[in-house]
Amino acid sequence: MLFSDLTFLYFFLPLVLALVFLMPAGGRNAVILAASLIFYAWGEPVYWILMAGMIFFGYGAGFALEFYSENRRMQKRILWIFAGTAAAILVFFKCTKSVAFPIGISFYIFQIISYLVDIYWKRGRIQRNFIDFAMYISMFPQLIAGPIVRYEQMEGQLKERGLSIDKIAYGIRRFAVGLAKKVILADTLAQLVEKAGAQTDMLAYYLTAIGFMMQIYYDFSGYSDMAIGLGSMMGFEFPENFNFPYVSGSVTEFWCRWHMTLGTWFRDYVYIPLGGNRVGRIRYAFNIFAVWFLTGFWHGASLPFILWGLYFGILLILEKGFRTTHIYDRIPASIKSVFGRIWTFFLVMAGFVLFRAENLAQAVERVRGLFGGAGIARVTQISLYYLRDFSGILILSFVFMTPVMRVIREKFEERAWFCALKSAVCLLLFLLSTAFTIDSSFQPFLYFRF
Repeated sequence: MLFSDLTFLYFFLPLVLALVFLMPAGGRNAVILAASLIFYAWGEPVYWILMAGMIFFGYGAGFALEFYSENRRMQKRILWIFAGTAAAILVFFKCTKSVAFPIGISFYIFQIISYLVDIYWKRGRIQRNFIDFAMYISMFPQLIAGPIVRYEQMEGQLKERGLSIDKIAYGIRRFAVGLAKKVILADTLAQLVEKAGAQTDMLAYYLTAIGFMMQIYYDFSGYSDMAIGLGSMMGFEFPENFNFPYVSGSVTEFWCRWHMTLGTWFRDYVYIPLGGNRVGRIRYAFNIFAVWFLTGFWHGASLPFILWGLYFGILLILEKGFRTTHIYDRIPASIKSVFGRIWTFFLVMAGFVLFRAENLAQAVERVRGLFGGAGIARVTQISLYYLRDFSGILILSFVFMTPVMRVIREKFEERAWFCALKSAVCLLLFLLSTAFTIDSSFQPFLYFRF
């Protein structure tokens, strides 16, 4: 079941919200847990057993950590047993092509690991209520593609959270915006990627590369918006996952703005425990490469994903080294700002070319195409037609990748008319999204495969 399915929008979601509203506060988690299991089993009629098994495993491991609270060596063994088992399961599914990959497994496993590590670090207390624990791991709003919600962020909300008109209204508006990002922008951009990707001239390579980087942004950030909105409707506050990453002035800034919950997860549970940047240059480089190797592997076991991770690891090291030179200090701030944004946009686009490739040869061919390699044509009539045909959606994509709407909102937020206009626009977006859903072909979320 997808958030953009009519079944979800007009049957499942209204029914779940009605039950949550009508249920006393003490029973709401049970309703959300039941809804989450139905939601997951709808798309994974077999693998929900695996998720249930991991939930029981994590729940029991939490009690084991508490039992050995005075024995740090035993606690470490317990953590390694769970982490090793989880890693083995992920490696098996990511490396075994003949077996379907369970949707959302990377996300719920990361959440269980954060729960156990937070207990070990004494940043959170054990969750004794199994329903609350299972609901935290399997919550349907963010179960499939995040954001990754850590236990320390949710511990208090599992028992004490309030439902209010303001939260519900905000959640509805946020959901409508995310739905529009997905079905109006991302799914239309997917058509551009498919059509231009079949051509082999230089313009087509750029249309495909830019189309895909915009598609994956609006697809994934749209899902995150919908997840945050759904959580707000039920009283939860989920962390933000995107902060206009394509306006970044450096690769470092980009990764502080893109998939933020995954980035901070690797930072806090892998990079810092390895020593972070408080080590020598060689060890620092090793720490960076370790994190980005794992980031690439998290997305898939194929060589393009691994190289994609290492590519950004190299860029981050080079960027940090360049910033310590006298040359960088002498560059005027205005030039660094403008050139940095253009350069970062191009580097990220090239990274997504690698990300999208099915194999290394395909990645090399597409990167060469961006530079007009192998004597390919610069422009063809077909590519010009696609540029004209999709120019409107490309312009909208470039406009909404900037914080222009946030600036407008902040300027007029206190005006009564703006509040009414905001609600009317969100209603219109929801109706348009529904029309697009009825009229368009099936487009699954890109991050379902991770």
